[in-house]
Amino acid sequence: GDLREGSNLMDLNVKDISRRMLKNQWIETVRIDRIWPNSVSVHVTRRHPAALIQCDQFLYVDARGKIIAPSNDKQMYNIPVFTSFNCPRPDEGSLSKALGLVNMFEKKKYKISEVNFSKDFGYTLYMADEPFPIILGESEFETKFQRFEKIYHYLKENKLVCASLDLNYSKK
Repeated sequence: GDLREGSNLMDLNVKDISRRMLKNQWIETVRIDRIWPNSVSVHVTRRHPAALIQCDQFLYVDARGKIIAPSNDKQMYNIPVFTSFNCPRPDEGSLSKALGLVNMFEKKKYKISEVNFSKDFGYTLYMADEPFPIILGESEFETKFQRFEKIYHYLKENKLVCASLDLNYSKK
């Protein structure tokens, strides 16, 4: 049966209620417990947007790289935008890598506003407070991040500006 006030606890189909609730794109997990003699406890874990991906429309993406739902103008989050991913069906692996890069930079307080992915250049990041792209390619992100920090601090200390920062090659 459905979960309604006055329902008999024995008649509740907890699995069916959970399954129906999980159809909502914003719900990640549901746990329903019967509390005898006359109560029910419902625990819901909500999916939180970690990024927006730009396809035909903007789509919310969670921290695991799974698309949640289309965004709406009513509620925007201060999260990075992913561009040039394989829409309308972006690869979850590429989204997960992009989220990993965002986390790597934001752990050190570098705010990322955009992540672009292309077959030619791999991943390119844009920081919220800097005008230049950071070209990372498709691998060795830890090494490239360490290189980025050295170069970025050098630029800041010496009040230098650059047009782009290509970390894709070790000789540059």
